[in-house]
Amino acid sequence: MTVPTVELGKSGIRVPRLMLGAEALGGHDWGELDVSEVERAIDSAIERGLTFFDVADCYGLGLAEERLGRIVKTKRDQVVIATKFGVRVNNGKTTIDTSPAYLEEALEASLRRLGTDTIDLYQVHWPDGKTPLGAVFDALETHRAAGKIRAFGVSNIPLSDQGLPPLPRHLASFSFEYSLANREHEHEINRTLSQSALSFLSWGTLGQGVLSGKYSKNSQFAANDRRSKPHWKNFHNNTLDKNLQIVDTMRCIADELTPDTPPLTAIAIAWNLHAFPSSIAIAGAKTTMQVAQNARALELSLPPWALHRLEHASAPSEPLAQTG
Repeated sequence: MTVPTVELGKSGIRVPRLMLGAEALGGHDWGELDVSEVERAIDSAIERGLTFFDVADCYGLGLAEERLGRIVKTKRDQVVIATKFGVRVNNGKTTIDTSPAYLEEALEASLRRLGTDTIDLYQVHWPDGKTPLGAVFDALETHRAAGKIRAFGVSNIPLSDQGLPPLPRHLASFSFEYSLANREHEHEINRTLSQSALSFLSWGTLGQGVLSGKYSKNSQFAANDRRSKPHWKNFHNNTLDKNLQIVDTMRCIADELTPDTPPLTAIAIAWNLHAFPSSIAIAGAKTTMQVAQNARALELSLPPWALHRLEHASAPSEPLAQTG
């Protein structure tokens, strides 16, 4: 399989359009899982040419970074690592801190855990509501000039708002949740893409798994699985009902895409890649089989009739808010 790649913003870094979300390496918040199998999934992704990995310093309180660093230690020149900072966990209390002082502390800790001298893409995980974005950009640029990061990005931060500082040259990417199950940020994404040369990274591409087709109205999650909490609305109330209708539409489309029926995850990922043609879709995988299923998206060209049906099924019940 030939893996399609794109340049990450204007950084000169080329990456696959399918990025492996490695949060499960942290062994936390996704119920019971076999971390050794997740590690095997990372290796299988690299073998397939899927060499772009997404972690954050808060995933498993640093364990995801440590484990990813160990897995790729002998393959560091083959992979592109993206991690994030800003979520602080102290004595069980979670806060957001994007101050330059904490940025420096978090960066040094991530470099140490990942066992690398340079992080390819260093991202602001969430805004803290206090630190001016310009100050964050200045601090990131200082660390880039020092060689500790190659490029930087933002996650969950609107960039098309008036009054924001000019986007710096080495800002390469922005990220929002986006999928067939959640199109809330669609206008903001399109607006930012039209105003910049940044790459868009979609997280939640599989709707935290609801778009895999494995779940039903009666599915239950353990207390140590985030999806048991109403905050993760894809699995609750009317949102779950609508998502299951989307999954039914995906199943019908999969059945018609013969003779080689694609897995539903491939359809979900292919939808995102079509929606934003130069974007990168982040999809997690806990097993080698899931890596293989997700990779099918890179070979899948959804026909117009399928795109039309998915567009209709996933259309928000209320008009999307315009931004800017």
